[in-house]
Amino acid sequence: IGEIAAQLGQLYIYTGQNHEKQEVRIDYFHKAEQTIRSAIKSLEGSQDSEIHRRGFHTLLAQALRLQESYGPAYNEAIRSVKADPADVNDQIELGLTHFQLSEYNLAQKVWEGCIYLEPNNSIIYYYLGLCHFYQLEDIKDKEKRTSQINVTIQYLENALSLREEHDYVRYDIKFVLATVYNFAGRYTEAAKEFRTLELLE
Repeated sequence: IGEIAAQLGQLYIYTGQNHEKQEVRIDYFHKAEQTIRSAIKSLEGSQDSEIHRRGFHTLLAQALRLQESYGPAYNEAIRSVKADPADVNDQIELGLTHFQLSEYNLAQKVWEGCIYLEPNNSIIYYYLGLCHFYQLEDIKDKEKRTSQINVTIQYLENALSLREEHDYVRYDIKFVLATVYNFAGRYTEAAKEFRTLELLE
C-alpha cells in the first residue's frame, strides 16, 4: 500500500500542478490529500517507519499547501522535519509553508540550513533568491536594499548555474532573475535574460 499510495499521491499533485483550470487543480490536490491520509491511517501504529520512508507527511503538507491550507500544511511539514532533520525534501517543504504564510525570515533560515545538506541543489538557491526578493518591501534603508538586491541576484545566479536541466524550473529562475535585474536597474542583463526566455517558449 505504501508504494502505490505514494506514487498515486505524487501523480495527483503533478497532474494538478500542470492543469490550467483552477477548480480542476484543486480537485487533484484534494484527491492527493485523501489518498495520502488514507495511507497514513492504514500504516500508522504498525508501520510508522514506512510512513516516513515514503515521505507521506511531506506529501500531505504539499497537497495541503497547494490547497492554501497553510496551517495544516505547516503541522505536517514540521512533523516530517522532527522525524528526520537531515531530510532536505522535508526541510524544503517546511520552508515553503513559511513562505506562503509570509514568514520570509523563517523560510530563509530553513533554506539556509538546507545548503549545508545539499550545497549543489539549485532549488534551494532559487527559493532563497525569491525569499530575499520578497523581503525587499520591508527594507527602507538604501544601502541595505542595495545589499539585499545583490544577495538576491547572487542566489538566483547560483541557482541558474546549477540547473542543467532545460525545464520549467530553469525557465522560472531565468524569469525571476530577469525581473530582479530590471528592478536593480541592470537593464542590459535583464533584456538578455528576457530574450533567452522568448527563445525557450
